[in-house]
Amino acid sequence: LGITDFGVLEYDGVEWRGIPNNLKSEVYGVVIDKKGTIYVGGANDFGYLFTNKNGRFIYKSLKNQYIDSTLNIGSVWNTHLLDDNVYFFTEKCVFIFNIHSRKLTYLKPENGISFYVPFIFKNKYYLLQDKKGIWRYENNKLKFIPNTDFFADRQFLSALPYDESSVLI
Repeated sequence: LGITDFGVLEYDGVEWRGIPNNLKSEVYGVVIDKKGTIYVGGANDFGYLFTNKNGRFIYKSLKNQYIDSTLNIGSVWNTHLLDDNVYFFTEKCVFIFNIHSRKLTYLKPENGISFYVPFIFKNKYYLLQDKKGIWRYENNKLKFIPNTDFFADRQFLSALPYDESSVLI
């Protein structure tokens, strides 16, 4: 699989085949769960791929199933899988889709605040909140990480686990 500016690309060893999303637009993130379901985040949409009766992948929008399809959610810049949840990240909202219950919940920052740079560390989901610092999502809510207010007015582009106790920013 590959991602493009019009959907997902599938390669069977001989040919490439395009799998367009609903908007035939950019795809920015792809994750695959343990059962092989492929989740896709892109420009103003997010969803998953399923196999039709002919064995071909087809895109199914989760946005259109769960929220007003005319709502402009912006770009889903990152897609993460953690345990049974798929996190579809935008600057104004993080949509959390539970694979088993098929329920969609979301996190929104306060008015005038944006989310940035989501990352996973020690099996937890983190993100930077503009004007506030780094937060961790646990027990269905965001929790401020002490001593990260240094990042309240400083953005970074990436955060990567370095070892068992450190993240490189």
